[in-house]
Amino acid sequence: MKRRAVFTLDAEGRVDSWSEAARLATGYPAEEVLGWHLSDLLAGGVEVAHRVLTGAETAGDHEEGASWVGKRGAGFQANVLVFALRDGAGLLRGFAAVMGEADESWRPSGARGQDVVEGITDAFYALDRGWRFTYLNKTAERLLSGSRETLLGKNIWEEFPEASDLKFHREYHRALAEGRTVQFEEYYEPLEAWFEVTVYPSEEGLSVYFRDITRRKESGERLDQTLKELADLKFALDESTIVAFTDQRGRITYVNDKFCEISKYSRNELIGQDHRIVNSNFHPKDFIKDLWRTIARGRVWRGELRNRAKDGSVYWVDTTIVPFLNSRGKPYQYVAIRHEITDRKKTEEELRESNALLNSVIEGTSEAIFVKDLDGRYVLVNSAAAEIIAGRPCAAGEVIGKDDTQFLPAGVARPLMEADREIMASGETRRVEEEVPVKGAVRSFLSTKAPYRGDSGEVAGLIGVASDITELKKAEAALQEIREAERNRIARDLHDEVLQDLTYALQEVQLSGTAATPEGKGVAGLKEAEAALNRSVRGLRSAVHDLSLEPDAGGPFRRSVEALVELNRQMNPGCRVDLEVHESFPGELPGKTSKELLRVVQEALANARRHSEADRVKVFAGTDRVGKLRVEISDNGKGFDPEKVLAGIGTRAMRERVRALGGDLTVTGAPGDGTRVTAEVPYGADGVAEAPAQRARVLLIDDHASFREGVASVLRAQPDIEVVGQAGSLAGAREALASGPPVDVAVIDLGLPDGYGAEIIVSLRAANPRAQAVVLSATLDRAEIARAVELGAAGLLHKASSMAEIVDAVRRLGAGETILPLGEVVELLRFAGTHKEQEQEARRALESLTDREREVLALLAEGLDAAEISARLHISAKTERNHVSRILSKLGAHSRLQAVIFAARHGAVEIS
Repeated sequence: MKRRAVFTLDAEGRVDSWSEAARLATGYPAEEVLGWHLSDLLAGGVEVAHRVLTGAETAGDHEEGASWVGKRGAGFQANVLVFALRDGAGLLRGFAAVMGEADESWRPSGARGQDVVEGITDAFYALDRGWRFTYLNKTAERLLSGSRETLLGKNIWEEFPEASDLKFHREYHRALAEGRTVQFEEYYEPLEAWFEVTVYPSEEGLSVYFRDITRRKESGERLDQTLKELADLKFALDESTIVAFTDQRGRITYVNDKFCEISKYSRNELIGQDHRIVNSNFHPKDFIKDLWRTIARGRVWRGELRNRAKDGSVYWVDTTIVPFLNSRGKPYQYVAIRHEITDRKKTEEELRESNALLNSVIEGTSEAIFVKDLDGRYVLVNSAAAEIIAGRPCAAGEVIGKDDTQFLPAGVARPLMEADREIMASGETRRVEEEVPVKGAVRSFLSTKAPYRGDSGEVAGLIGVASDITELKKAEAALQEIREAERNRIARDLHDEVLQDLTYALQEVQLSGTAATPEGKGVAGLKEAEAALNRSVRGLRSAVHDLSLEPDAGGPFRRSVEALVELNRQMNPGCRVDLEVHESFPGELPGKTSKELLRVVQEALANARRHSEADRVKVFAGTDRVGKLRVEISDNGKGFDPEKVLAGIGTRAMRERVRALGGDLTVTGAPGDGTRVTAEVPYGADGVAEAPAQRARVLLIDDHASFREGVASVLRAQPDIEVVGQAGSLAGAREALASGPPVDVAVIDLGLPDGYGAEIIVSLRAANPRAQAVVLSATLDRAEIARAVELGAAGLLHKASSMAEIVDAVRRLGAGETILPLGEVVELLRFAGTHKEQEQEARRALESLTDREREVLALLAEGLDAAEISARLHISAKTERNHVSRILSKLGAHSRLQAVIFAARHGAVEIS
């Protein structure tokens, strides 16, 4: 080997620099061999390396022939010459090694040391005490970007002024001043490089070895950044993710803090165990076998697992198990990454229950319930709706995804869909009467339609509830015909027979009066009879008029009311009756509106004529500022006291007529100040009276949202009922009563999450003293019912009651009727009183127990027998029996079990 390869070793004999010649000679690149021991390069191994290094350290240098180990096992022969390198204090710093042939030029000499320095990979330069360069090797020239000719003899601080403000200047001066070796790392910006520097002081100056470590520093920074990212990732995982490692057999080798937190086991309790420690036995064996079969084959498994914590609580985790494979492709460990989904699973279960309940409510009603999207396609229908839409019994799936044009004639479908689009565009709820062909016949439906909104609050479609009112309309029409026929018959009979007879009798009395004796005998009596007959005739004429009054549909209201006023003037000539019809009042009204308003005017005039003793009555018809029709009848009669006089049949009839038109009727008055009857009726801009307003204002209180929505949808379909609020708890109900609209009827579930439902009745009555409550109970327990009645419940229904029963109860309570018979109410109140007395007696009995007797009773509730109780309390068996005997006597029980049940019923113990 002609070429000499130079490299250096640290004081331990490990390679710390490697020249290009050494790479060519051995085949090892520097990045591979750095850190190796000299023995790794010599075929003689540790023995030869120890001899060479010891000889160099002792004698200063050592040379011998050696067998070298090249890359891939290739060997070669070459001498090894090793020099000991020492610092200014004589301490061993390392070795310079030369690989090559032996000749005289390699005997100890100054030239040989220079060649060694030239051959090493470190940069080297020497400075005298005046900081002038005295020597540079080639590596130093390359790294400093300067030649020997330009740098030798030059001051280092003048040539590299930027170094004056860096560690170079400070450490060089310290090495020279203190006479000891210094090492440091520093970045030199002009060369854009990091350097590792070792400075050896001597009498002549400084010897400086330095190397470019920029790549190492950058790698270190990248490593630090990677480690920081890994630490951040671990922190994020520990905060949000449950992580566990297991070996090939499934034994846990690592868990993070989140695993311990959710399982409630400590890390020491988990390490070494397998996952059966958290198994809840919920999943079937085949499920677990499939999991293990998947990961054992090296595939990732994903799924949801139900686990059990140390305290017995159950939790769900979304799990991903990843196998780590060895070089043969076999798993040697597994990592399981989990996220807790307990709340989500609970929500899913509640949603399933709610959907099941909602489906039962939807399918259990006879009303047609449907939902459409923005394009008018059906997205949900119940069985009743499917049969109506398709015109035959069919499954809901045959209707879903289709619109009305696929079931109905175009002339029917298009107006229906256009009306639905208007409702969705307006965002308002509307109640409409529609006629639809079903099974070859046209049927009438009263439909309540409202837009429904998605999560974003935007209208997503339309929901509707339709009731078939065909038979109802037929029955109403038939009943109306019967009423009119009977009314006309009575009026005809009164007019043709009774009224004619009375008129004839009146004429005879009047003739008799003119033929009376001069003395005037009998005249007074005849005058009285004449007055009575006059009153009877006027009354009968009024009755005939009342019975025969039936304006034609769409007839002129103004002409009809004028005729009615004129008739009353004739029947009551001593009273002035004025009529004012404002120009804003429509000339024509729909038949029903005109008829009902005329009935109200007629009834009010009749009341004034019969009861008011007024000498002046005024009838006014006009509109208010919001376009409502306003009809007012006032008099200057004797008036009445509203607190003492209850509404009669006539007043109630007037109120019902106005309500049927969607309006309000008020009757005001005071003693001596006359009476005023005012009817206000909504009236559309198109000249058609608006739909009747919802009257009974209902608040639904139930913790099952789907049940509330089901009841609400049915109640909203009723023309005389309005759902003004919903609540799922006592707190929510109190807030609704405090800040929401007035409530007439509350439908209350007794079992609410934050208390006994009937307790809200107090707040209900405080908000509206006339409000009523109907309570729903799942058990109809007599004590529970009695307590609800005692708190003021006016009605009671089982939770399984039909929707029709709930609607009927709400309607009756809203109308002021009672549901529970008075006798039953009294009986329930008596029972409530008796139940309270029994509770008080039980409390007194339990309070009579001594502390020791309470301890014995609590242990009985835990299920301990006599011997176990004696041992637990450190008492004899006889003493235990005496305690039990006294407990049975005080509680009136006949056995230990009966005593425990008695105490548990009254909250004194909890049965384990």
